Amino acid sequence: LEHYSSELTERLPHRARATYTPQVAKKHFELCVLDFLRWWAGFRGGEHFWAMPWAIDIMRQALDRLDGGRLLPPEAYKAAVDREYPLD
Repeated sequence: LEHYSSELTERLPHRARATYTPQVAKKHFELCVLDFLRWWAGFRGGEHFWAMPWAIDIMRQALDRLDGGRLLPPEAYKAAVDREYPLD
């Protein structure tokens, strides 16, 4: 991720470079991993679901930040995702 982020940052316009920090890149990557695992778990009823250990670790850490291990109603998950992964 560090290599990709570094390569991407070099190609961004100067103004965007200042705000696209490694922390922002990590948040984007985490959200991509979560979305991919969400899709994969539902693909063909989850019958072919498997993932690399690092992806499962990212998912568990992100879900812990979102819900602290408690099942929440959909509105609470939306608020938690907006808090952890803001669009601005």
